Amino acid sequence: LDRRFSDASAIPLWIGLRAWAGALCVNTDLLDKEGLKITARWGDLLDPKFSGAILGLNPLGTRTGWMALAGWFALWGNPGGWRYMEGLHRNVVSYLPSGNATCELVAQGLYPIGISYAYRAAKLRADNRPIEVILPGDGVGWDVEAMAIVAGTPNLKEARTFVEWSIGPSAMTALSRGFGMTSLKLNSKVSKFYPQQIGNKLIPLRFNITIEEREKILSEWHLRFGAKAIPAD
Repeated sequence: LDRRFSDASAIPLWIGLRAWAGALCVNTDLLDKEGLKITARWGDLLDPKFSGAILGLNPLGTRTGWMALAGWFALWGNPGGWRYMEGLHRNVVSYLPSGNATCELVAQGLYPIGISYAYRAAKLRADNRPIEVILPGDGVGWDVEAMAIVAGTPNLKEARTFVEWSIGPSAMTALSRGFGMTSLKLNSKVSKFYPQQIGNKLIPLRFNITIEEREKILSEWHLRFGAKAIPAD
């Protein structure tokens, strides 16, 4: 198993099953029409020429939004992450509570760029929508769905059987059709437009630190940027 997707202890307390990672949905038709180039790094989005061109994510309403924040903090530290978001805020139209929605609106030709996640972008691209899946060169935030056996369970034998099946090739192949990345190293069965190099773009995250700071970070984010945020239902 890829140990990036499990607890760091020698004998992990939990193990990851499938992971998903951030990406940009980019409408190439709109960019061409407006004379803009596809972004290569996160910092490119701070250029004033992208004013009113970017759909962001409300981290209070979507895990994909929190994933993006965690990635920026991991890249530049908390002070650098906040500085980046201050600059990005100037160009963001609004922050949506759904990673699917940003990509869908970009695919409809309403906005040139949306912060989303790679699987959704690849799925829309496979449906012949006019978008590209862009991975900023600095790296992307990500998250993982994980499992553990609860200590003291009266069903230990059955739990072990289920866990062993879950991390085997048949279960992992099925999971890869949904998100693209699994903790078992295998060829993804997701769309051919899913960026296979995405594993090399994952920013090293410190899950324990970001979880401990989560509520404080979300409260601060709302104070700074909430005026443009569409709340979750």
